Amino acid sequence: MAEWRFGRGWTNQELIARLEAARGSRRNFVESEADMIPERGWGRHYSTAVIARERSGPPVEDGPFARGWPLIEQYAFSDPRIARGHFDAAAPLQGRVMLIEIRVLGLRYLGAVIVAAVRNDNDGRRTVRGFRYDTLERHFERGLEWFLLSKDHGSGEVSFTVHACWQQGQLPNFWSKLGFRLLVRRYQRAWHRLAHMRMRELLGSRGLAPLPRGSRLVHEGPPLPVAPVQKTAAGPPPSPIEREEDTPASSCYGGLMRELAKACAIGALSGSRSMLGPAVVAQSTLPRPARILLTLLTAGELAADKSPAVGARTAPLPLAGRLVLGAAAAAGAAKRHRLQAGVVGAAGALAATFAGFHLRRVATGRLRIPNIVAGMLEDAAALSAGAMLMRATR
Repeated sequence: MAEWRFGRGWTNQELIARLEAARGSRRNFVESEADMIPERGWGRHYSTAVIARERSGPPVEDGPFARGWPLIEQYAFSDPRIARGHFDAAAPLQGRVMLIEIRVLGLRYLGAVIVAAVRNDNDGRRTVRGFRYDTLERHFERGLEWFLLSKDHGSGEVSFTVHACWQQGQLPNFWSKLGFRLLVRRYQRAWHRLAHMRMRELLGSRGLAPLPRGSRLVHEGPPLPVAPVQKTAAGPPPSPIEREEDTPASSCYGGLMRELAKACAIGALSGSRSMLGPAVVAQSTLPRPARILLTLLTAGELAADKSPAVGARTAPLPLAGRLVLGAAAAAGAAKRHRLQAGVVGAAGALAATFAGFHLRRVATGRLRIPNIVAGMLEDAAALSAGAMLMRATR
């Protein structure tokens, strides 16, 4: 199974040990690239974009192509917020073993790959350099991926291409498998687009057409016969590349992260006080009568929470209610990705329910705080968080 951690990563010593162990690993697939087709259960993702321009002819010394190749070789195109490569930079590229660390929602997964092929072609019209890595045993995916830098001698355009053939690999638990199915395509598209943007930025490119989003850039299937990034029509020159994405949060990756973080917070409110999550969301989404009703229900729950007759929030029925309300509120607040938001909202409600339950037991037991006082402190924290989230939601 793929190794995983929450919150923290691996130390240099741990990475060195895992690199050494991976050198004796075998590939976790036997199919050839020609056999990796959708009809046989393989996903294929392809993207290409112009990342720079230089004068016509073969690559020039110290031009974008010459400066771009070391960036490709060192895996510098990968956005470290999503995927980071760990390897011995002094090792030859052919046969190099790498550890790919994937980061998603605080979780980190580590999988080993090997550079199985290297290209360095020049047919008189185009120069291509690149490499392919294959996944090894215990990787979270199965398959291969090409990273190619090319220059068209006629136009002088320098392009970056990523082409992957993949399947789900050995994920460590059921919720990793569920998350993989829900999020993998969003993360793949975000990673592809950010890789092209990073190459443009690292090369200091200016005056290029803005990168398209979604399926206009990342094509699912065999390579497209025509590159999806086209020249713009005559008109005002495009803005510099830095204006294409003013902040990381404005990327598709950042937008998804913001939405899922908000979903988790809304779910956590429902885990703390079951009606609080829906009440907060209702303030900006539902008509006034519904807002008043949910506010009254929340107030009633706050009062009833102090009664000794109320059962434990972790009992099956109350717990199920909190999960449903957390998922519904999170999905209702989401502008996009409603399914993912609902799942994350339920997870946030689950975590907050058990966290609040155990903190309340510690407060009333070990610290000997009266139950009503502990409940009021919990109310204050939940209401403060709800007020902050309400402002953010609006």
